[in-house]
Amino acid sequence: MARLRGLLSGKGLLLLVVLLTTALVFSGCLAGSTRPLGWSGVAVAGDRLYFGSSDGKLVALDAANGNPDWQVSLAGDDGGGGLSCAAGGSSVGIYGLPLVADELVYVSGYNGRIYAINADSGALRWQYPREGDNALEPITGGVVLSGDNIYFGSFDGNIYALSAATGDLEWQFTTGNRVWATPVISDGRVYIGSFDSMFYALDATSGSHLWAFDAGAAVASTAQVVDDTVFFGSLDRTFYAINASDGSLKWKYPSGDAGSNGPEGWFWAKPLIYGGAVYAPNLDGRIYVLDTASGQKVSEYALGSPAAAAPVLVGNLIVVASDEGKVYVIDADAQDIRLLTDLAVKLLSPITVGEGIVFVHTQENETVYALDPESRVIIWSHAVQ
Repeated sequence: MARLRGLLSGKGLLLLVVLLTTALVFSGCLAGSTRPLGWSGVAVAGDRLYFGSSDGKLVALDAANGNPDWQVSLAGDDGGGGLSCAAGGSSVGIYGLPLVADELVYVSGYNGRIYAINADSGALRWQYPREGDNALEPITGGVVLSGDNIYFGSFDGNIYALSAATGDLEWQFTTGNRVWATPVISDGRVYIGSFDSMFYALDATSGSHLWAFDAGAAVASTAQVVDDTVFFGSLDRTFYAINASDGSLKWKYPSGDAGSNGPEGWFWAKPLIYGGAVYAPNLDGRIYVLDTASGQKVSEYALGSPAAAAPVLVGNLIVVASDEGKVYVIDADAQDIRLLTDLAVKLLSPITVGEGIVFVHTQENETVYALDPESRVIIWSHAVQ
């Protein structure tokens, strides 16, 4: 309760709105919809795209034109983990970005299962936990690969490592609360935050605890690791840079008490690092640009509504989006921002890029768009049926 009171102090009214908005998002329903809400990003692998639809399907599209190649339902006996809006619905909410490696696509489900699916045919290779075994608690983060293992976190507070080939459990590490973020692997270490306010570094091979940094509030943001620095945001409205080797603080923004000075919302989305600057989306509707060395604010860009989607880099252009569906391009050299397109629908999923083309997956009127950030045109769109 003390931490919650701290989060609601200061600029509490706007943050309360954000809290309520987020609660509605996590209820899994959009107004008037009977489909579960998922915000899977679009994974790009060669000439094909993969994403999780809101009705629990893994969908493969042709990257050139958006035509569907195949789709497979992930619905099962344990259903969608409580996110289905329809009574008795068994759709699996898919929130994490699919991972494509070799011939497999790895997908995390809110129903507490991980699926490995053949990338060419859509056939199931394996699932964890195994069929007939109890599912884990919900999984909202994505899956990452390093060496022979894949890694993910769960609402049960555990971080898991599985064999990528077989889905056998290699190890698990228990934190003190829910894990929503996607792990990051760098130099043989797993970096991830938890709702117990700690940010952890683990040995990727054994799962042994290396260090933990106390962020002061829950960490839902996926981190970025560049050289010897880990960058991530927290729900205390503070953005942190810490030493990758020992977890010691390098800097934080704002440098003082976030409750009295600084951002009015949470740092929720994964940040982008480019040109000596951190581009950190915030639920107060701004992109904060911070110097990577000092944490000093270089500039900020107002998007008009919460920035929940992780940005991407195309050349020197940084593509960002608001949850209202407005997609912007920030020119990192000219330090200006311009509208790429206004999709005018709910957009929460991370933005992805392949061959200079930007892909977004909207949650309202569910559609995948291919956008050209240079010409600012929509190349194609695929409405999910």
